[in-house]
Amino acid sequence: MEKVLLDTDIGGDIDDAICLAYLLREPQCNLVGITTVCGEPEKRAAIASAICKTVKRDIPIVAGLDKTLQPVPVYPTPDGAAALCNWEHDIYENRMQVHLCMR
Repeated sequence: MEKVLLDTDIGGDIDDAICLAYLLREPQCNLVGITTVCGEPEKRAAIASAICKTVKRDIPIVAGLDKTLQPVPVYPTPDGAAALCNWEHDIYENRMQVHLCMR
């Protein structure tokens, strides 16, 4: 059984939600955690949580940074978060702080 950590920008296009659904159902996958990135990672974490709760799986989820190394975020906001009011999900706060030193 393969251990998998899913790092995702879930909430915009459907591809990440399909990937998560696949990993949750794949018997050869041990999904050990999910991290979310890009614009509003807290909402993205809530979307991942809603999907996990729908299939009654308790997977650790961490909301990552909303800033990327690119000058402009590719996905500034997760459009899919608009439907969160219809689904049970956990609430996340972004507590991660990363300091990059450049020489």
